[in-house]
Amino acid sequence: MAATATDEKIAADLAAFRGEVTRDISDLRADLAGFRGKVETDLRWIKGIGVALLLAAFSFAGYVIADLATVKADVRQLGDRLDRTEKQSNDRFDRLEKKLDTLIERTAPKTP
Repeated sequence: MAATATDEKIAADLAAFRGEVTRDISDLRADLAGFRGKVETDLRWIKGIGVALLLAAFSFAGYVIADLATVKADVRQLGDRLDRTEKQSNDRFDRLEKKLDTLIERTAPKTP
C-alpha cells in the first residue's frame, strides 16, 4: 500500500501537532517547576515562623514556670517568717500577761 499525498499531509500535521504539544508540555513543566520552587520557599518561611513561635511559647512557658517557682519559694519564706513573728508575739504577750498578773497580785489588797 503506497502512501498518498493526503497520508503524508496528515503525518506532517500530526508531527507538527506532536511538536506543539511537546513544547507546551515543556513550558508547563517549567512553569510548574517555578511555581513549586516558590511554594517550597514560602513553606520554608512559614515553617521558620512556626518554629520561632513554638520556641517563643516554650521559652515563655519556662519563664512562667521559673517565676512561679520563685513566687512559691517567696510565699513559703514569708509564711515561715509570719509564723515566727506570730510565735514571738504570742511569747511576748504571754510574758506580759504573767508580769501583769504578778503586778495585779502585788497591788491587790490583801484580805486577812
